[in-house]
Amino acid sequence: MNSYKYLFIILLFKFLIVIIQCQPTIECQGDYQCGVQPQALCYKGLNILPGIGLDETNQRVVIVGKFNGSSNAPSNVNNVITVPFGGGKPSILFPITTDLSGGPGYSMVLGLYGYLRQTNTPYIHNSQRAAPVVGPYHGGDTSIPNVWYIRGYNLGLYFDEVNKRTFYCDWNLHRVSNIPKTVDEKNAGDTIMLDGSYQNNRCNFLGLKDTNLLYVVQVDYANTVVTNISKIPVGCNNCSLSELKFVLSVPVEAGSFVMSNTHFYLGMKPTWSSNTSSGIMQIPINGGPSKMLTNDPVVSMALDSANTRIFYTTTNNEVKSVGPLGSSTPAVSVLYQSAASPLNRCACAPGFTGDQCQTCYNGKVRYLSNGTPQCVALLADGRPSNCIFDYECGNVPMAYCDGICACRTNFTGSFYN
Repeated sequence: MNSYKYLFIILLFKFLIVIIQCQPTIECQGDYQCGVQPQALCYKGLNILPGIGLDETNQRVVIVGKFNGSSNAPSNVNNVITVPFGGGKPSILFPITTDLSGGPGYSMVLGLYGYLRQTNTPYIHNSQRAAPVVGPYHGGDTSIPNVWYIRGYNLGLYFDEVNKRTFYCDWNLHRVSNIPKTVDEKNAGDTIMLDGSYQNNRCNFLGLKDTNLLYVVQVDYANTVVTNISKIPVGCNNCSLSELKFVLSVPVEAGSFVMSNTHFYLGMKPTWSSNTSSGIMQIPINGGPSKMLTNDPVVSMALDSANTRIFYTTTNNEVKSVGPLGSSTPAVSVLYQSAASPLNRCACAPGFTGDQCQTCYNGKVRYLSNGTPQCVALLADGRPSNCIFDYECGNVPMAYCDGICACRTNFTGSFYN
């Protein structure tokens, strides 16, 4: 069994090398210039999903998204993508190969939920069989582990990498004595700080000050939409509600949140539920007037470790920064604008190679219901590494598709003999 597992990893690694290395690199203006359609694309703009991280070692912003072809139809794969701090065209760090657009193994990336700067590990927000999960992903992984299963609650999540601990809220407020990579690691180190009696179980964001105070951000939709911020000692174990101290309330709908030891920052954009203006609001923790740093429609934010600059994405598929934050007039810098900075670079869909993207390397072509071809890597026994339809699994009905090909109860043997 282990030998099959290792062989699969080797095959998948080779498959990913082809994805990254064997794509055409010629300049282009249209898909037709890049090869066989529709698996050859002229990458133009970028559809950025929610979430942002910072790779401060390499001075790059980390995002997740899909590129558009010249027809404006997105390619069929999400990627972890980086943009230089100083601005420039985005680069693909690695593709996320877990997406399945249909079938019982349905899986679709929704965004970047968190990012570990010390290990450069993205935590991906993923819809699995229509139920969202959050877990770490590395290039070449065949699945996204279900560390958090987000169903019926808001997940506020904060990684304290310095002290190797995690804070999160579901129905309760939790502290974990590690940074979990699996649900078992999370459960093993989990302590409930506060039960779910606080503010109707709603917890949107978390932040940390001086390593000893946890700030809880809750967007309240009861009457007029407001954002409430409270604080609680990080050492709380099954504390009473009286330990959660109210700090302030702001009559806006915060869509993102970061904080330093001196200021809160609320990222905002107009939504159906409120008339909130766009921008980043800076609020002193110890009181004083707030001010707006930008009027962009902000989706996601990340604060650098020096607390001098905020990097953010917008609803217009832009990556920007604002700073220095200690200045009386912080300046906005444009790092990437999808509409204004097309890549104009040919690329093959994952798995396809050749100067015309005509070859499915070490795989089998699957056609989706809309006619789009996908190159699916094969396992050592000839099975596809994932499946959507039963017919892909060979000896139907004894074999069937459950995201991967499997035998029905009490059936064994080859899938194709």
